[in-house]
Amino acid sequence: MIATWRQAHRVAQLAAVHARADFDLPRDTYVDVLEAIRRADIPLMLQDMPGHFGTYISPATHGPGILINSRLTMPTLRHTAAHELGHHHLGHGDANDLNLDLWESQAPGAWTGTEMSAEAFAAWFLMPRPAVLRCLRLLGTDKPRSAYDAYRLATLLGASFRGVCRHLVNLELLAPATAATWARAGRARVRSALAGPYAQVADGEVHVLDTDVRDTTVYVYVAANDLLVATPTVDRALTMLAGEIVGLERVELDDAAEGQLDLLDEPHIACWHVTPEFTDSLHLSSDDPTAAGWSIVIEPVSIRDGIDLTWLERHQTPMPNTPEESAE
Repeated sequence: MIATWRQAHRVAQLAAVHARADFDLPRDTYVDVLEAIRRADIPLMLQDMPGHFGTYISPATHGPGILINSRLTMPTLRHTAAHELGHHHLGHGDANDLNLDLWESQAPGAWTGTEMSAEAFAAWFLMPRPAVLRCLRLLGTDKPRSAYDAYRLATLLGASFRGVCRHLVNLELLAPATAATWARAGRARVRSALAGPYAQVADGEVHVLDTDVRDTTVYVYVAANDLLVATPTVDRALTMLAGEIVGLERVELDDAAEGQLDLLDEPHIACWHVTPEFTDSLHLSSDDPTAAGWSIVIEPVSIRDGIDLTWLERHQTPMPNTPEESAE
């Protein structure tokens, strides 16, 4: 019987390690949680459900099955999917999840043992220590130095900002009081500071594309309405490919000086808007073979309402041949 968060994390951490191994997923990378649900052979449905996060239907009640609110932000949707997968992997019964925010639900008894363990599973499945440490190294540090580091870590892992703040405490990389302060600052404020004058262009996540990381390919996972904040070198690479790119639109400001951001070292930052038409991965790299190389791969992440087509196609029964076809 799980009665505390400490117990929940102890059980969930081990379960998440086994789940990643079962799905043949490396422990130091971004994980496609919807693909993990497919590999578990669980039917997945996404639809607009106001005031709802997700639902898990257990095998005991004609499941398994997972239902997720498609109107959630992409990080929250991924977290919810991992939470529901946790219910399945931990052998839980049916669960109807209306609240998945620890910061807003601190009252004693607000979380049952099954909900605590599923929530802890989501954190360890999306953000295992090797993946967190690797992404921190991409940011040039071994511990987060500010809320901006936590936000950029969240974008690299495809996790929610508040979820990252909570989990950094579990990993003993951040003090609880600091995590609470950063979480209270809020995603919107941190995002606006990173995007500067571009923040009003779209309401998605902000991904900073720079060339600080050398001799390593950095993978950036983006969804429609995200913003790419590009340093001049990356902007030149994007501009050279502009005629071949579908779904990335460069944002032009009336005053070029507005594009300078105090948070980044380089002036004259450019911004690119991700539209729903961006469906093919894009590889950017240094055009100077004699210099230390940088490499960025931008991967599109998209969802659609309805039953997951991959699962549906896998389970459709082929129609029998007609007599005419058999005769042929």
